[in-house]
Amino acid sequence: MYDSLVYAFDCMAARFHKMCQYAFLRSLRFKVLERRSRRLYNRAKLKKWLRICVRYRYFLKGMDRFNRMRTKYVGAVRGRYYCRSHSSAPTGIGHSYDGWSGSTTRTHCCRVTNGS
Repeated sequence: MYDSLVYAFDCMAARFHKMCQYAFLRSLRFKVLERRSRRLYNRAKLKKWLRICVRYRYFLKGMDRFNRMRTKYVGAVRGRYYCRSHSSAPTGIGHSYDGWSGSTTRTHCCRVTNGS
């Protein structure tokens, strides 16, 4: 009877020891997987930041061209507004018809040309 109890206890101790080994190896595997996934995550984050930096560099390189075009556009809009507000024709830019002499007067950007 004593031998069977000792044998059962030894079998259960060996089984518990084997379970502890598996649990320990599993925890090591999780740490290795976590370290690998952390590395992959950081690499992906760096790639994303580099992609954003490349996009900002593209915008930065084109900024002088954008400012030149914006300045030209704003100047054209202001000039057109100036011509409309200071034009001699009542309608601004376009054709006006003088009913007495039968001639057309074309105004274009603050210049008045007759007959065309």
